[in-house]
Amino acid sequence: MRRFQNNMGASRLALPVMMLYSVCLWGLMLLADYTLWPQCLIFLVNTYLMMELNNRNALMRRYSRMVSCSYIAFMLMCPWLLRNMEVMGIQTFFLLTMTLLFMTYQEHSRIGGKYGAYLFLGIAAMIWPPLAFALPLLWIADAFFLMSFSFKSWLASLLGLATPMWCILPYIVIEGRYELLDAWLDALVLDDSTIQAFRDINTILPSALPLPPMKLAAESLVLAMSVTGMIHFLRHSSDDKIHVRMLFNVFNLIAMAFSLALVLLYVLPLNDVPGADILFGIILVCASPLTAHYINFTSTRLTNISVIIAMVLVLALTIIPLLQEWTIL
Repeated sequence: MRRFQNNMGASRLALPVMMLYSVCLWGLMLLADYTLWPQCLIFLVNTYLMMELNNRNALMRRYSRMVSCSYIAFMLMCPWLLRNMEVMGIQTFFLLTMTLLFMTYQEHSRIGGKYGAYLFLGIAAMIWPPLAFALPLLWIADAFFLMSFSFKSWLASLLGLATPMWCILPYIVIEGRYELLDAWLDALVLDDSTIQAFRDINTILPSALPLPPMKLAAESLVLAMSVTGMIHFLRHSSDDKIHVRMLFNVFNLIAMAFSLALVLLYVLPLNDVPGADILFGIILVCASPLTAHYINFTSTRLTNISVIIAMVLVLALTIIPLLQEWTIL
């Protein structure tokens, strides 16, 4: 079993097999709805960005394509994310943000890279405004893990986040589309119904499952693999270089913060399903390298069995909804 897992993690066929697997599933989805081809292209771009994130930063201490393979497997298990253009686009901008931020590791002088990273965060925040609240989280990651935070980089982050709004302001003013600005600002604050709900404690906790069972199972599995990967990495982080440890700590920080936000979004009466999908899409990106590290370097018999069980669950949660959808068609 251990030999099989090692061969799987280091196999040069892993990514081609997963790409063939994704082509088959995407082919079925496109047959059912041909308008999904833009999302398919973005999925390919995101897969490439995941592969580059691994290659540029040597996240795995041996040859492995498990980072991009884990991303493919998790995304194909969550077809509602694949069909959501906003989620796919924000994943792209988040990956570009992480790529540029990681390039500034211990480089205080790379202000242009800082600006570019936060520019992509600003574009993502134009799509879903609450992402602007992630700015302090990235400052913490920048200061404690990337060790390249400075006053200049702080200014660059503010300029990068504000640039997309500055670019769209002339259109808003010239065309008189002030409702766009109002909608963006309204998305940053709680609405009256949510504030009113906090006055009655009985309305805080939902009376039913916040998600359909299959969707809840898929998201729970990704979160469980993320937590498992975090624990495994923290226990064995001494085997990796300091640079890699710091980058994984960034993934850990973002995954934990966004997981907490996702749970609050489901438990509290916020009624923001699109926002929940966006948060989960970012958590999935962070969970992929954590899962890949666990698959590659776990060594006990029990954890090896857990990897096989997780693979079977991912395959089942991918195929069952697809069969149900085609049965209905």
